[in-house]
Amino acid sequence: MPLLAKIDFKGKRPAFNEMFCRTGLKFSEEDRSKYATKLTQAGVNKPSEWFLGLRLSLVAAFLILCLPLVILGLDLFWVVLFVPLVYIAPGIWLSSAIKKRKNEIRLALDSFTILFSVALTAGSSDIVALREAAEGTTGPLKQEIKRALIENDTGKNLNDALYDMAERCDVDELWAIVRVIVQARRHGSPLAKEMRTHSQSIRNTRRLGVMEEANRLSVKLLFPVALILISIIAALGYPAAVALLKAL
Repeated sequence: MPLLAKIDFKGKRPAFNEMFCRTGLKFSEEDRSKYATKLTQAGVNKPSEWFLGLRLSLVAAFLILCLPLVILGLDLFWVVLFVPLVYIAPGIWLSSAIKKRKNEIRLALDSFTILFSVALTAGSSDIVALREAAEGTTGPLKQEIKRALIENDTGKNLNDALYDMAERCDVDELWAIVRVIVQARRHGSPLAKEMRTHSQSIRNTRRLGVMEEANRLSVKLLFPVALILISIIAALGYPAAVALLKAL
């Protein structure tokens, strides 16, 4: 323990990151591009080479840790069994992080559209209204809107910044809102009215989604409930059937 306490793991972190990135370069450009998109959607500020290198490094570390156990008599079957699990574990975590972030954005969209339409109705410009709505929003949606506004402040066209934001988040509802904003800006249509209509549409869609999820849950519960009922009937009926057969 005293030896471990003397090791500066924080100081070695850049070296580990560089090692992961160099290892990740062994993957194809297609794989790196695919995971770069996934990392962006998950809100992970790391290059795809780092993530891919981490996966291989975890497998190598697992094999090194298992080597003494194999020498001591551990069946090689268990090592071979768990190697694929170690390799896919980071991918499972990444998919879970993407799903969680998208759900957080969806939940924040309702309040964002309301705040945005209220600010527009009060006479604010679209940029000021976006800034005010972002302040009343939480989570990754707030971060993404602020990033788009910063990009606009540094010279990027607002429409392009909003499209990039929607692409980073990859949430259908956000894509629809961005299209409404961009179309209203291009054609000069009243954006406040469009956002109020869209906000109502989002609430209706969410209500239908909750109802559909409840219906799917009731269907999923049928099998375990039926299994429990069959087990109870069998547990109660079997002794009675045996007693009846003996009586006959």
